[in-house]
Amino acid sequence: AHASFIMPGKSGADLPIAMDFAGQKAAYQTMQALLAVAAAVGWVLGYYHQDFWISFQAFVAGAVFAALVTIPAWPWWRRHPVAWLPALSLAQCGRRASRRRIHVLL
Repeated sequence: AHASFIMPGKSGADLPIAMDFAGQKAAYQTMQALLAVAAAVGWVLGYYHQDFWISFQAFVAGAVFAALVTIPAWPWWRRHPVAWLPALSLAQCGRRASRRRIHVLL
C-alpha cells in the first residue's frame, strides 16, 4: 500500500471517507437548516442595505459554510457504522444458487 503524505503510516484505504446512513440524514437536515438561516440572514441584510448583492454574498457565504460542515465525513457523521454481513465465498454462492435451482454461469 502507498503511504499517504497527509497522514504518514496510513494508506488511503484506512481513512474513513463514508458517512453512515444516520449521519447522511443528519447532514442533510443540517444543510437544509444552515441554508435556510443563510437565506434569511441574506434577505434581512439585503433589505436593510437595499442591495441585492449583499443578499447574494450572505447566501453564498452560508452555502460555503454549510458545504464545509456537511460534505466531509467528519467523525460526528460516522457515529453509527453499518454492521455488514461477511462476504460469501464463491463455493457458498454456488451452493445457494443450486438450492434455489438457479443456474450460475461463471
